[in-house]
Amino acid sequence: MAPCLLIPSPKEDDDHKDEVIAAIAKEVCKGTGEEEEFHFPEYCFYSLAERKVVSLNNVRSKSNIVIPDHAICVGSSHGWLAYLDPHECALFLTNPLVSPVPPTIRLPRLPRFLIPESCSDFKKLVMSCSPSSDNNDCTVMVTISCNCHNLVFCKVGDSSWTELEADHEVIVYSNKDQLFYSRNYYDGSKFAAWDLRNSCSPHRIDIDSAFAYGMPDYPESEKKQRERYLYGNWQHYLVVESHSGDVLLVSKYCDFRSPLRTIRIDVYRLNAPKRGWDYVTDLGDGVVFVGLNQAFHLSALDFAPGVLIPNSIYFTPENDKLDYEMGIYNMRDFTVTSFFPSHLHPFNKIHQPPPIWLTPNPWNN
Repeated sequence: MAPCLLIPSPKEDDDHKDEVIAAIAKEVCKGTGEEEEFHFPEYCFYSLAERKVVSLNNVRSKSNIVIPDHAICVGSSHGWLAYLDPHECALFLTNPLVSPVPPTIRLPRLPRFLIPESCSDFKKLVMSCSPSSDNNDCTVMVTISCNCHNLVFCKVGDSSWTELEADHEVIVYSNKDQLFYSRNYYDGSKFAAWDLRNSCSPHRIDIDSAFAYGMPDYPESEKKQRERYLYGNWQHYLVVESHSGDVLLVSKYCDFRSPLRTIRIDVYRLNAPKRGWDYVTDLGDGVVFVGLNQAFHLSALDFAPGVLIPNSIYFTPENDKLDYEMGIYNMRDFTVTSFFPSHLHPFNKIHQPPPIWLTPNPWNN
C-alpha cells in the first residue's frame, strides 16, 4: 500500500477548527448530504494512491490497550503511530490500519525530566523493525528536546528506558548495518552509530568530526547557487535507502521571507571508506518522505504509475513552530509542487500536532 498522511484533529482552541472540520466533512461525506452531522473521526488519512481522505472510527475501543483521548500523536515508524500521554508520561504504539482489531503496545513510562512541554519538543521516534506479538527484538529510540537533546531507547517489553549520552536529535536505523545512527541537528559536528542489540550493554561508535564535516566538493554549477543557502534555516533528516541500505542525509532549506518557504533540498550519501559524504544529484526511481515521521525511502516502481513521483522528496512540517508547508520537491528541476488538494488547504492552518506520514505495514500475529 502507498504511504498516507495522518490528518490530526484540530484542537478545541484552534482558531481554524471550524474551517478545517468543514473542509474535511465536505470531502468525507461527499454526495451523502451528511456534512452537518459530521464529527471528526478517530483517524483521518489522506491516501496518495486514492487521492482522497479516508476516515476510521471506533478503532481505539477495539484494542485491549486504550490510548487516552488527550494523547498526542508524535511520530510514526514502520506503519505504527506513536502517541504521547503527557499526564502519565506514557508512550503508545498502534497500527490503526490493521483490522478488525488494531494492535496497540504500551511502552515504559518516560522519566519525568524527559516529558516534553509541547509536541514540538518530542523530536523523533525510530524503531528497528515493526513489532509483532511473538517478537521482542524491536528496539525503539526516542530523542526529546528538554534543555538539551536527550537520547533514550528501550526494547518492546522492557520495563524502563535506557539513557544514552549524546546531544543528538537526528536519528535513523540501518537494518543492513544493524545500527542506529544519530547526528546533532545544527552543524553535523557530532555523528555516531549505536549497537543496541544487547540492551544491557549499548555500544557507541564515535565518528570523528572530520568525518561528520566531510561535505563533498560540489559541481561548479552548484557552488554559486549554494552560497545564498549557507546560513539559512536548515532541517536535517537521516534516511536509509530501500534497495541499497545506504544512509542518506537529507537537508531542507527554508526561507521564511519567501512565499514558497522550502526552496532547496540537498541529499548526501554516506561514504564510509572515504570518511565523508557524496553529493547526490539524482535519486533515480527513489522517493523520500520526511517530516515528524521516521524518514523513509521507497521506489516509485513498486506502485502503480502516477502514485508516486520518482526522483523527489515528499515533505511535511517537522513541528508546529516552523513552516507549515507541505509539498513535493523535484530533484530534477528543483521545483516544489503540492500533493494536497486545494479544497483541503484550510487543514494547513492548524498548528498542532503536525501531519505525519504513515507507511501501511501488516501485523504479524
